Amino acid sequence: MALNLRPICHSLCALGLLASASTTLADAQSPGPGYSGYPGHAASAPATSGTGAAAAGQDDGLTLAGDTIAAPRCAAMPYKRKVLVTPFWVSQPSQAVDLRQLQGGMQDIFQQRLTRAGGWLTSASKQEVPFDLLPRYDAPVFMPDQVRLLGRQFGTQMVLGGIVHDISTEGETYHFTHGTDTRQGERKLEADGPIIGFFGVGIKATPSTRHADIEVFLFDAVSGALITQRRVQAEVSGEILARDSQPVGSAGFMKTDFGKALGKVADQLVVAMQSDAACVPFSARVTRVDNNIAYVDAGALSGIAPGDRLQFFRQKAGMQFISPPGANPGFGFGLPEDRAGTVTVRDVQAQFAAVGIEKNQAQPGDFVRFAPRPLNAPAAPDQTAADTAPQPASNANGVQVMKLNP
Repeated sequence: MALNLRPICHSLCALGLLASASTTLADAQSPGPGYSGYPGHAASAPATSGTGAAAAGQDDGLTLAGDTIAAPRCAAMPYKRKVLVTPFWVSQPSQAVDLRQLQGGMQDIFQQRLTRAGGWLTSASKQEVPFDLLPRYDAPVFMPDQVRLLGRQFGTQMVLGGIVHDISTEGETYHFTHGTDTRQGERKLEADGPIIGFFGVGIKATPSTRHADIEVFLFDAVSGALITQRRVQAEVSGEILARDSQPVGSAGFMKTDFGKALGKVADQLVVAMQSDAACVPFSARVTRVDNNIAYVDAGALSGIAPGDRLQFFRQKAGMQFISPPGANPGFGFGLPEDRAGTVTVRDVQAQFAAVGIEKNQAQPGDFVRFAPRPLNAPAAPDQTAADTAPQPASNANGVQVMKLNP
């Protein structure tokens, strides 16, 4: 018995014409800003500009906008600083229905980028975060005590947190398709009929553009103060929806257009943070004291070597967090400290170093520091690392001030 293919051919031709007409209609009537791209998804507001002066760039079809990055004001840091990377807040989880493990995935992406940039030793927390988020206002609530706790718990000098403000989609593209591969966020109109229905032939509607609006916060884990706050936005086209088998941060996800975009956003944010933190002194915490030896939680992996000279500091007991008048809790400068002298590194291992101290000079919880040299103030040929660190001096009124030696 001969098979009548005429109905199947008619269906295929009709679907082809419909796909062509739908594409033309979509091009002629492009949706306005805020269109979500698929039903049941709340419309999103256009991405807002970041804090500070804005700068925009074009990279392989990817539009990036963010803060202006100034050149570093200090020489390259000879030591690697330890930073704890925490899970990212997601302002609107409904936008991430196709992005598995987004919070931890962003954490992995920034760990990789910081390590690749050099100058950092990274670690990650599973659930702990350095600040809370006000969902209604999409704004962070800083918690200096929590930052200091995380620094002690994970043994790091800095803590990195972030917010995913916007990952919404907009617009639609239409194409002829077959099979059952329909991702979260896509819509498909399938042909109904013998044989043709079995192969899943139809027209698929896919979002055409996706936003990536990411903000990061870098905190000093010693004082709990905010070091820098940066934000970058991007608009991405192409393969912007993730597969169920490719969680955020995985190798497969990072090959997609949206994965590549998140990587470039992270790269730009890391460059900005490095520039902002270039003059922040290297710091390590005293964890144990035995007679004339103090052990600090940074060693060969941080670049410390025997013979290095470091400044020694102790936080003043009973002092409160220094904040500007009328500032909200958490918006402050840090905690007062006393300089307790200079120490020399005697021995190092991978994760810690032993420094020589005088009797009763150190106790657990104190810090050793190295301050990078400002680029506009070259050091003398015989100047040591300790000599470039802040030195206490008195002004005409007898008030203690901190100055950098010329």
